[in-house]
Amino acid sequence: MGKKGMMLLKTLLIKNGFLVDGSGNPGKRGSLLIRGDRIERVVLEGEILKDVGVDEVFDAEGFAVSPGFIDIHSHQDALIFANPMSEAKLRQGVTTEVIGNCGFSPFPAPKDEAKLKIFVGLMESLDFQFPAEGVSWTDFDSFMEMAEKRSFGTNLLPLVAHGAIRVTAMGGDQRAPSEEEMNKMALLLKESLEQGAWGMSSGLAYAPGSFAEPEEIEMLCGEIKKADSFYTSHVRNEGDGVLPSIDEAIEMGRKTGCRVNISHIKAMGVANWNQSDIILKKLADAKGEGIDVSADQYPYPASSTILGVLTPKWANDGGTEKLCERILNREENPTLLAEIEKNMMSRGGRIE
Repeated sequence: MGKKGMMLLKTLLIKNGFLVDGSGNPGKRGSLLIRGDRIERVVLEGEILKDVGVDEVFDAEGFAVSPGFIDIHSHQDALIFANPMSEAKLRQGVTTEVIGNCGFSPFPAPKDEAKLKIFVGLMESLDFQFPAEGVSWTDFDSFMEMAEKRSFGTNLLPLVAHGAIRVTAMGGDQRAPSEEEMNKMALLLKESLEQGAWGMSSGLAYAPGSFAEPEEIEMLCGEIKKADSFYTSHVRNEGDGVLPSIDEAIEMGRKTGCRVNISHIKAMGVANWNQSDIILKKLADAKGEGIDVSADQYPYPASSTILGVLTPKWANDGGTEKLCERILNREENPTLLAEIEKNMMSRGGRIE
């Protein structure tokens, strides 16, 4: 850009703020001079800003001034059509959201009518708000073409979900994929990453992710490694089975060399609270071994999930419609309700 172009850039002075730069260093009072979309100068309290023409001044007295926060575990894609501005996140200072977590993403979507019905049921379980025209996309490119007709409030970093890949390739059945279906899943993942997905998420506690054996995830993690991408997982069990579930996630990094992140790491249920130190040691040992593994955690003590996590794996075979049939089936109902009650109690709930 020439000098003439530079002169057209507007300048903004944010003054008298408490500057927190994210480096871990203590915050300091000062001002920021912003030209266009770049911070041109940081002026600490006591320093003098000379010979600068300013188009706009914002007095940040009493406020902290920091880079935008990155929410690395968001489900904003469920509201991407209903609330694209994501005002609640903006008011918290979040400017970037990683979406498509826990094995749920709106792409890829199947063309086959029966599989599409299962896919829609999967997304509706997350309260995904579809546009008025329904599902008119099949892959990442066509989804973003539809989504970008809206104005987003935050930057979005989309992950492709194992759940969407599995349903698109083989429907909602509780079984291992055939060789052809496995190859289809690998191709769908590869295409999504090439089109711009930042990585792959899994939700191994939820159907259809819970139907996948570790070998299936390992094969897909091999594709992730080839693309130099990363894998993030809502692990298979966060309660009584949390330790082997953490091991399973770490093993993906050990066997394939891909980067691994454990989503909202926790030890769920009073009986498992003493497992926290063991979990953290597992991560430290794995990192010491050279495995690129990390974890994220939400900063509140509540549990946030979908009702489907309370239903046993066998009840979800075939998708949401089949689950509803089983709930209404008087012969299967007592067994199903007993397992739901057990799962609810394990999460600290109660039956009244």
